[in-house]
Amino acid sequence: MENLGVDATIAEGMESGGHIGTITSQTLWPQVVDAVNIPVIAAGGIADNVG
Repeated sequence: MENLGVDATIAEGMESGGHIGTITSQTLWPQVVDAVNIPVIAAGGIADNVG
């Protein structure tokens, strides 16, 4: 991705609204971080007991 000029990437797991993936965010995020040398923005399905 870096060779295409991408500055950052967004990683969303299966908890994201409307997303039909099979990998949880907490599993996906470290895999993406290890695979790229650009910033990774963790998104989707991030909440606590308040909402």
